[in-house]
Amino acid sequence: MPIPPELSAALAGQVLDASEDGLVVFDRRDRVRYSNRAFDAMWSEGGPEPPPADVRAVIERIRGVALNRDGLDGLDAHLADPTLERSLELRLDGERYIELRMQPLLETRRPQGRVWRLRDVTPQKRSEVAMLHAQKLESLGVLAGGIAHDFNNLLASILGHSELGLAEVADDSPEGESLRAIGKAAERASELTQQMLAYAGKGTVLVEPVDLSILVEEVVDLVRVSMAEPVELEVALADELPPIIAHATQVGQVARPRQLNASEAVGETGRIGRTAGGGDREPSRSHAGLRAPATEPRRVV
Repeated sequence: MPIPPELSAALAGQVLDASEDGLVVFDRRDRVRYSNRAFDAMWSEGGPEPPPADVRAVIERIRGVALNRDGLDGLDAHLADPTLERSLELRLDGERYIELRMQPLLETRRPQGRVWRLRDVTPQKRSEVAMLHAQKLESLGVLAGGIAHDFNNLLASILGHSELGLAEVADDSPEGESLRAIGKAAERASELTQQMLAYAGKGTVLVEPVDLSILVEEVVDLVRVSMAEPVELEVALADELPPIIAHATQVGQVARPRQLNASEAVGETGRIGRTAGGGDREPSRSHAGLRAPATEPRRVV
């Protein structure tokens, strides 16, 4: 049913004001003949301002607030030829994005003015950025997974040769001690690759009962290799600590940097040990009432 002529202008104004898009209409002389509430609100953030009078005033305001000024060439092209359609994106403060679409008003193929629509596309842009970030993380995961697989193959070769070497030397020989250290380091590196695979979504993290004292002793053996020869590392571990459910490699990654940082802070000579005044302190026994965890390891995806 057609709208009666006496109501059409009023209803059209209400419909246009209800739109969330900013709309502005220019006549053939590029004067502003109509703008809806959404368009007027776009220029009132810094306080009340009079609406722009013509297309050049609108362009001046856009250039004043847009951060991507190099991408505004479409404004000049549309201004030079009113029959051209143009669409461009405005980037504003606060990571806001406005899509500006410029269209001619034609009557019998002759230009009668212009209509511009400004739409806030910030939610869509943020979704796109989040999707791109997720894709980058996925790509990094694939890359990390591939590197971890290849590195695991190299570690398997190192472990195999160290075991063959141990079969050829005496257990108490210096060579045997070095080969066992190589094998232990390769096993730790293999655990790290498994952790990389888990983070990449291509593996699992194995959590199991861990004896912290034994774990710290193993970490200390690896750290001593990286320390300067005169530096002494004193370790005081409590006896009969209850095991904790954890991933041994991840816990080792917490302890190892602390010891390495301490060795770097000491310098060429010195001793790393307990803090001053701690020698007479008894180990805490507040764990006496704790129950030991189940001995079966669990895999966490």
